[in-house]
Amino acid sequence: MRTRLSILIPLILVIVSITCSFLVFLQVDRASRVRIEQDALGEIGMEMSRLQNLLYNRLTMGNETDALLDLSLAAMRPGMRALILADESGKVLLANRFRWKGGPAASHSAFSNAEASLVVRSGVSKIGFNPDDAALLQGYYPLVVSYQQGGLKKQMGLLYVESDISAQLKATRLAALEQSLIFGAIILAAALLIAFILHRLVSRRVNVLLAAAGRLALGDYAVKTHMTGSDEISALGKAFDNMAESVSENIALREQATLDQKRVLDTAIDGYWLVDDGGRLLDVNDAYCRMSGYSREELLRMHIPDVEAKEVTLEQVAAHIARIKEQESDRFESIHRRKDGSLIDVEIATTYWKDSRHFFAFVRDISERTRIQKALTERKEQYDRLVANIPVGVYLLLTTQAGVFQFKYASPRLSEILGVWSAAIYADAQAAFDPVHPDDLPEFVALNQQAARTHENFLWEGRILREGEVRWLRIESKPELLENGDCLWDGMVQDITEQKLARLELDLDQERFAEAQKVGHFGSWELNFASGKLIWSDEIFEIFEIDQSKFAASYVAFLNTIHPDDRDRVNQAYIDSLADQKPYQIIHRLQMADGRIKWVEERCSSTFDDSGNPLRSIGTVQDVTERERLAEQARIAAVAFETQEAIIVTDRDANIITVNRAFEEITGYSQEEVQGKNPRMLSSGRHEAGFYKQMWDAINETGRWSGEMWDRRKDGGVYPKWLTITSVKHHDEVTHYVAVFVDISERKKAEEEIKNLAFFDPLTGLPNRRLLLDRLHLALGQSARSENFGALMFIDLDHFKVLNDTKGHEYGDKLLVEVAKRLNTCVRETDTVARFGGDEFIILLEGLSLDQNDAVEQAGRIAEKMRDALSRPYQLGDEQYQSSPSIGVVLFRGDLVTTEELLKQADLAMYKAKDGGRNMVCFFEASMQALLESRTLLENALRQALPNGELELFFQLQTNEAKDLLGAEVLLRWRSAVLGMVSPAEFIPLAEKTKLILPIGDWVLEKACRQLKAWQGHPVLGKMHLAVNISPLQFHQPGFVCRVKTILVDTGADPRLLELELTENLVLEDVREAARKMDELKAFGVRFSMDDFGTGYSSLQYIKQLPIDMLKIDQSFVRDILTDPGDAMMVQTIAGMAHNFGFDVIAEGVETQEQLHPLILCGCEKFQGYLFSKPVSLADFEALVDKWTLEKAAK
Repeated sequence: MRTRLSILIPLILVIVSITCSFLVFLQVDRASRVRIEQDALGEIGMEMSRLQNLLYNRLTMGNETDALLDLSLAAMRPGMRALILADESGKVLLANRFRWKGGPAASHSAFSNAEASLVVRSGVSKIGFNPDDAALLQGYYPLVVSYQQGGLKKQMGLLYVESDISAQLKATRLAALEQSLIFGAIILAAALLIAFILHRLVSRRVNVLLAAAGRLALGDYAVKTHMTGSDEISALGKAFDNMAESVSENIALREQATLDQKRVLDTAIDGYWLVDDGGRLLDVNDAYCRMSGYSREELLRMHIPDVEAKEVTLEQVAAHIARIKEQESDRFESIHRRKDGSLIDVEIATTYWKDSRHFFAFVRDISERTRIQKALTERKEQYDRLVANIPVGVYLLLTTQAGVFQFKYASPRLSEILGVWSAAIYADAQAAFDPVHPDDLPEFVALNQQAARTHENFLWEGRILREGEVRWLRIESKPELLENGDCLWDGMVQDITEQKLARLELDLDQERFAEAQKVGHFGSWELNFASGKLIWSDEIFEIFEIDQSKFAASYVAFLNTIHPDDRDRVNQAYIDSLADQKPYQIIHRLQMADGRIKWVEERCSSTFDDSGNPLRSIGTVQDVTERERLAEQARIAAVAFETQEAIIVTDRDANIITVNRAFEEITGYSQEEVQGKNPRMLSSGRHEAGFYKQMWDAINETGRWSGEMWDRRKDGGVYPKWLTITSVKHHDEVTHYVAVFVDISERKKAEEEIKNLAFFDPLTGLPNRRLLLDRLHLALGQSARSENFGALMFIDLDHFKVLNDTKGHEYGDKLLVEVAKRLNTCVRETDTVARFGGDEFIILLEGLSLDQNDAVEQAGRIAEKMRDALSRPYQLGDEQYQSSPSIGVVLFRGDLVTTEELLKQADLAMYKAKDGGRNMVCFFEASMQALLESRTLLENALRQALPNGELELFFQLQTNEAKDLLGAEVLLRWRSAVLGMVSPAEFIPLAEKTKLILPIGDWVLEKACRQLKAWQGHPVLGKMHLAVNISPLQFHQPGFVCRVKTILVDTGADPRLLELELTENLVLEDVREAARKMDELKAFGVRFSMDDFGTGYSSLQYIKQLPIDMLKIDQSFVRDILTDPGDAMMVQTIAGMAHNFGFDVIAEGVETQEQLHPLILCGCEKFQGYLFSKPVSLADFEALVDKWTLEKAAK
């Protein structure tokens, strides 16, 4: 029965509408009930509160009548069932029913004595719905209910109220029901409308589709729905029409395919069956009809047993069919009987067709193949009879590409040789390989695999185990590659056990002969002239270090093993021997593959026929390498004995046996003069007996001694020598001593010169820093023992740098030499005058007075003497030069002060003398110690500044007259965690002196470059350059240029925005080297400026040799430009010179607007100073640039 959608859908909508109406009713009813209950609670609560107050006032005044009236009026509210005023016992005092007065309240209402008692005791009112009647509202309110005339007597009672809200609930429920019905009616009307629409638009058209589908199922493929329109059902109708048309076409194609298939099967060579589960032939092709002699109609009435030649029942056929169903296919051979009674051999391949539950099979006539196989079998039997009498086993082995081995033929003799049944060989080819001896199996398998891979002939000799007996076999096989890629191996197997045993006996004799050759280190060879074959014994192969498997045995190959320089000589000796028919003997070299050389002694004799033709040559070769080596050592020893080193050979008692010519030349003694004597005759007398004892103890213990010794020549002269004595032993007994020595006089002299270079200044000849520190350390110890005072003087030449810069280092060196000479004339022989470095000299005075005042006077007198001597004019070449010293003096006694502290104190006193006006002597005072400690503290803190991150970069703006932002100078600031903010004027000179400027300078340069990289892309900051100050120490480092390039590459900064500021004195120390470094960095894109220009002493002509971009006028000229005409003239001169050289000019230290105008008039283009910006931190500088940019844009 078919369900109609036009009825089902409206029915579902009706059910849904009823359900929804009911749910709406329940929801509205519940919400209305809650609202009514809440409203009733609120209204009763408010009314009772009002009535409480009203009754209290009435009863307090004793006006019971009015109280009753109030109570009655309140009871007139809709739904009010009871309003009672009762005392504590529940007795009614007043009520809305007069008859209730005086009786118990519980008898006239739902009044609860327990609830009333609880409210009276607690004084707290209670209101709520009755548990047994949800529409009944009850309220208990405490109230004073008694009074007396002339005064209020408090007695607690309560006011009880009952209100019924059932009428309100009923009205609300009816309203909810009415709303639900209206909602349901609307949904019902919608359902009816939908049912009508479905019937009109869906049901009728669906019925059309169903009818068309039924006709299609009955085979009417031309059926059409003829639906039009664009809705879904129309689309479905059109799809149905297309499907029907497609089905019709497919059925036509299938019928055509069936016909084509039948035509193909009819033209096939092999027969074709279609069989059902019962073995009945459903279809056959023409080929099988021809094969069987039956017509198609006859065959289609037959079952499979009808065509079988053997007796086959339908039960057997069914069982076979069941097996085919499980396997889904099968291939087997059978014999069929033709219609004429003749038999045919057939091969049947069948497949089960699950969809049709039929079998289809192809039947092939294999009668000819069967005949050929039978003929091959007969031929094999004949072949077996033929090879039965052959003593070798023969076989035919097939190897497939899949790696399968299969014997196609194996003669009975093969089975006998292997000890394996023929049936086992045919069943599994591996059975033929199992007897192979385990020790020979790896080689057998490897040769097999190689032959199978390369298809080359297979040859193997090895052992098998046959019934516990070891037999030797020889197997040979040749391959034939088939068209399908398989390989057929035709081979034979021969038992060679008897031959092998005979050969082993012969090999044993040969091994005995070979062993004899090894013992004598000689080998034998034989050359057959008829065959040209050369035979070597194993020992010759060992001597020549040649692999037998790789050696082509011939006379030419033999010659190739001989050393190239000896090859012609050996060949000629052999040729001469044959010509003279005489044996020959020759010693020659062999060259090994690794380059080593061996010596061999060869002997040869030959036999000849009656005509003198050589028949055979036999010979021996003996390895004489060791003999030749010993002979060569003897020759070398003879030559070495005549070396430049002196040699003495003594007997075991140390009596001289012989000496060489070098001994005679060094000592002046001849061999005749020393022979038989003890070498003690050469003793210089400088060494004690203990020295010689230690020497002989070492010789006796280790067999050797080496060391330095002084000896005496024949002429009495003493000389140093380096001697090595070695004992010569035979069977652990000393037989001789050999002494070898060389005269080391020249080496000692060179060592002395090296010592002078290590401890003395090469320019002045004075002790250098190293020797001074050693002597100072000793002087402190000596002073501690003697308690005498000593003094240390630190001398620095005033304005020495000016001389170097103006006249060159040659004049400076001449001055230092003269100063050294004058200082030596001012001190005692026990005092030390040292050059400490540069123009600094140190004077060490020892052994001064025990009294401090006297010691001060002594040191002061010597210091003044030095000051006077050094202040006198010097004649330096053709010019006279005036110089003066600044001398710092410090006294010491004992070793309480270290050498480092003492040098610092003297240095501090010297700087005190310089600060006092130069050309002065200044003693170190206790007050200076505080300054020294302060400087030490500053130095220690500075060493931690970089690791602790206390250094910071500040930036000072650089601009021009138009107020354009050009760049900034990078300035270093130090905010110490210990010392606070430290002035650069304090820590920069200290960093230079302690060389801390090197890591600090690197850090500043890298930090500045990273900042340039960070500003890239900024519209203003990205175009500004940064000027970084470079210290002289940093610039003169060997890897300075490479370091700058590395920092620029690593940070990614633009080299064109980096400007390095160099001081004038820095570059003038070595103008050529400075120009080279600057040129290299200039080519990389870096700019250069000359800082503090105008304060140096060098000629301005050097400036034009340097690749400078800008000169920086020192602020000392800018400061007084308004008051000092000389400064204004200097600024104008520098600016003019710079413009002539193509340099830019920048003035630093511009602090006022008044200074700016004359600077512009003098030719300055760029400016830096407090007028524009003080040095500021990074954040402040970036804010300053933003502000500057905005202000300029506003203008």
